[in-house]
Amino acid sequence: MSVVQEGVVFENNPGQVSFSVPSPITALANSGDSVVVGTEQGAFLVGISELIPVPVYAELGEPAETGSVLVALTRDSGTLIAAENGIFHIYQSQLLLSPLTEALAGMKVHSLALTGTGNNEIVWAATEEGLFAVNDSLFDQVIIAEESAAPTVIGSVNNVLIAAFDARVYEIYPGSWSYAALPLLPGSVRAISANAGVAALATDAGLVARHSDGSYVRYTLSDTENALPVSAVAVDSQEQIVGLLETGLARVANNTVEGLASFDENKAYQHVAVDTLGNVWTSSEQRLIGWKTGTPVSFETSVRGLLEANCNSCHLSGVSAPYQDFSDYGVAKALANDIVQRVSTGQMPPPPIPALTV
Repeated sequence: MSVVQEGVVFENNPGQVSFSVPSPITALANSGDSVVVGTEQGAFLVGISELIPVPVYAELGEPAETGSVLVALTRDSGTLIAAENGIFHIYQSQLLLSPLTEALAGMKVHSLALTGTGNNEIVWAATEEGLFAVNDSLFDQVIIAEESAAPTVIGSVNNVLIAAFDARVYEIYPGSWSYAALPLLPGSVRAISANAGVAALATDAGLVARHSDGSYVRYTLSDTENALPVSAVAVDSQEQIVGLLETGLARVANNTVEGLASFDENKAYQHVAVDTLGNVWTSSEQRLIGWKTGTPVSFETSVRGLLEANCNSCHLSGVSAPYQDFSDYGVAKALANDIVQRVSTGQMPPPPIPALTV
C-alpha cells in the first residue's frame, strides 16, 4: 500500500445552506437527485428549500414508523435503511418494509453493503451477532477465520465486499466465497464509502482509497508523520473522495489533497454525503449543513430544456395531465419540491417515458 503524505490547506470557505431537523441526525446518504437524512424519529429527503418527511407505508401488522434510523445506504433503485423497527427501502416517496426485516429479525444492524445487481444482488449486514449475506434465496453467516467478533464497518465496490475489524481489513469475493487480508492499517476504520469504482475508508490515520484496479493508497492528510483522523467519508460520481476531519472537510481528487471547508471550532460534525451536483452535506446534532462545492445550476441553461422535453408534452395541453407550463420559471420554482420528490423516487415522469437522472 503506497502512502501520500500531504497536508490539508483550508482557504476560502464555500457558501452554505442549513436546515433544522426535529431530532438528532443519525445517518446521511445520497439518494438519486436528493440526500436522505436519517434521524432518531425517521427519514427526510432534502428538497429545494426544506426537508421533506418520508412517510412509512404500512400494511396491517407492519410498523407504522421506522424508529431511530441506524444506517442509510445508497442503491441503484433507491435507498436502503436499517432502523429500530426493521429494514426499509424508499419507493415513490414512501418507506416500505423490506423482506430483509424478517431475515434479520432480532439483530441490530450497524453497517450495510451491497454486491451484485438485479437477481444477483446480495445485501450484507454487519450486526452484533456477526456478518450476514442475504437475498431471496440466501441467508448465510460469513465467517472470517481470523476474527471472533463482527466487522466494525463494511462497504463494497466492483462486486467486492470490504470488511473492517478495527484496523484489520479483508476483501471478500462473493463469486468464490473466498477472502484475503490486507496489510494491517495504522489506525482503525470508522466508515467506508464507494462510488464509480472507487472505495474509500475513513481511518484514525487518514483516508485509504481502493482504486478501480484494486490498488490501495493511504493519504495521511498531514505534512508530518502524524496522520489526521477521519471520522466519515463519501465518494462522489467523479471518484473524488471527501473526508470529514475534526477541523473541516478534505477532498482527494486526482491523487491531490485539498481543503474544502473549515469548521466552526465550537461545533462537532458527525456525517458526510455528496449529492449528484457535487455539493457536500454534513450534520451537527440537529442541523443539516450543505456546502456549495458542486457545479452551479441555472434554470435557463440546465433546467428549462429538461422540463420542456419531459413534462410539457403532457402538461402543456392539459389533456392527459393537469395544465402546467414548466418552461415558466415561476411555475417550476413553485412546484420545485414536488418535482424533486417525484423525480427522485421514480414516480415522474410516468412510464413509458424514460426515468430522469442527473
